[in-house]
Amino acid sequence: MKLNLKGLSRRELEEFFLALGEPKYRASQTMRWIYKRGVTSSREMTDLSKALRAKLEEIAYISRLKIKSKSETPSKDTIKYLFELEDGNTIESVLLLYDRRTTICISSQVGCAYRCDFCAIGEFIRDLAAAEIVDQVLTIRDDLWERENNRTISNIVLIGECFANYNNVLKAIRLLIAEEGLHIGARHIIVPTCGLAPQIRRFAREGLQVRLAVSLNATSDRLRDVLMPINKRYPLGMLLEACRYYVRRTGRRITLEYNLISEVNDELGQAHRLADLLEGIPCNINLIPFNSVEGTDYERPSRNRVYKFQQILKERGFEAVIRAERGVGLNAVCEQLRGKYERKARR
Repeated sequence: MKLNLKGLSRRELEEFFLALGEPKYRASQTMRWIYKRGVTSSREMTDLSKALRAKLEEIAYISRLKIKSKSETPSKDTIKYLFELEDGNTIESVLLLYDRRTTICISSQVGCAYRCDFCAIGEFIRDLAAAEIVDQVLTIRDDLWERENNRTISNIVLIGECFANYNNVLKAIRLLIAEEGLHIGARHIIVPTCGLAPQIRRFAREGLQVRLAVSLNATSDRLRDVLMPINKRYPLGMLLEACRYYVRRTGRRITLEYNLISEVNDELGQAHRLADLLEGIPCNINLIPFNSVEGTDYERPSRNRVYKFQQILKERGFEAVIRAERGVGLNAVCEQLRGKYERKARR
């Protein structure tokens, strides 16, 4: 079986070339060809000898995602991609075009195993390899260049339970930020989790400057058990202590996400309770008005309720923002990705 050169770390590539009798610097050359120039064949690596390129064609390859479909909003500022993987599974990614930045949301898994009650992400099938995670960025970047050759990707948000695919996600992040890789600023990458407390502690020790986002969504274990079953394994007390550890260890603020659901977790008393829970944790609170999900009875809170909830948090001294909505018409918000396609496929 041929080896996929995409997704290998620099050290792995160095060991690969040393085993071929080649110098270690071939690893840096290869990474620049794959990530900087976007080649899909070793034949295109013109600073390698013809003999080496021929050898690489025999024993290795460079993967490439297939764009199965692409849709965009009428304003053309949000594009959703459906990618087909080598095994036929599909994943979705979203490109968000702003005036001063270009953000992409990329999948870390095929589906999700954690089954949050308000989320429509499809049933878990498998983790993505590091190459498949990075390949979403490369494919969207190249597609973007065909559309606007002066735009580059500045921000990346991962989707799914990244810490359930910990090693591959970390490997992909290191490729995204590497100088020979895509060289994206670490602080421009957001890694979310639904609350895997041990992995939050482990992540704090990685020495990465990426941003961590923890999905909270409730102020009591009783409610969070319903909304997010992972809470039965890592209840609020354990989760918040892991968040405190992360802040102490890294010196970085944490982002806490709170999906506001009408008459479920949006009562103004819960805003005060949330402020009490987060006392002493340097954090940003991202308020997310619930987006309609097929198959649930949950409803979106009124705009007035959302603003009042935010105001209470601000009065309590927290930085609380309401997430700007993009891609709702495409079912392209994070908790909707891939779910609609999967439901259609089952009919």
